[in-house]
Amino acid sequence: MWNPIKAISNYKEKKKLYKEYKESGYNKRRICIVKLGRQRFDKEVSKLSKIKSKLFSVDVVEIDHLEDAVDGGSTFRTVYSKEMLLNMLKDKRDFINRENPLLPPCDVTIGIIDYSVEGDSYGFCLDENESIYYLSLHQSQKILEDNHLRIRNFCAIAIFRNFLRNLAQKRIVHDESRACLFDKCADGKDIFLSAENPSVCKLCREDLKKQKVDPKIIKMVELEVQPFRKERYHSIRDFIKRNKVLSIIFAIFGLAISIGIGLFTSFLYDIITSCS
Repeated sequence: MWNPIKAISNYKEKKKLYKEYKESGYNKRRICIVKLGRQRFDKEVSKLSKIKSKLFSVDVVEIDHLEDAVDGGSTFRTVYSKEMLLNMLKDKRDFINRENPLLPPCDVTIGIIDYSVEGDSYGFCLDENESIYYLSLHQSQKILEDNHLRIRNFCAIAIFRNFLRNLAQKRIVHDESRACLFDKCADGKDIFLSAENPSVCKLCREDLKKQKVDPKIIKMVELEVQPFRKERYHSIRDFIKRNKVLSIIFAIFGLAISIGIGLFTSFLYDIITSCS
């Protein structure tokens, strides 16, 4: 739940960190989002270019037509292989770098696809340098809708996650779901845990530090990713669903306070009117 005091504290801390990095001459990373083929959520994905970050910039480009997919077997699904995605994204990244030689090269390339990928995975690193990834909305759409998570927020969180992995040059991940950016989410239903209130758990923080990632950058990621967590209304509603008894107690307590305030103001009004 939103805490105004914590929000002010985060704002002040973010401002301080930004000032320090401006003075240190930190060079922003360049992240390229590649829309792979037809996109049912084209508007949501295109909005990723508007992400405001002091750590990286985001460009959104597209590949209009995809090659023929691999055989989906008896399910008659359109399924793309990871090797095929890697080749497409490599070619697109190289083209972007050649087309704009005055701009810094793409540090991280993330392909977003609206079809199935072999292994029924919703996201994966495709190269050894932690620089090329894909994200399948086909695999994750139903889970996101059921848990009231926006497609744009889900993709934005993946950008921050892969940004840190690229800095560390290591695929940081763990099986246990800890509401951490690096939850494996082998069970797709766990996606909402890391997206509801994304952060970096203690073990991953230590792992990143071992890979020479500046702790200030880790903290800046945690602050910048906050706007992309689950919307407050849905968080409150889900809390009520998960804690029905506690919610009823809070409701009764709130009603009692309201009645108490009403009686007190009525009593105070009677005193004032009797004195006058």
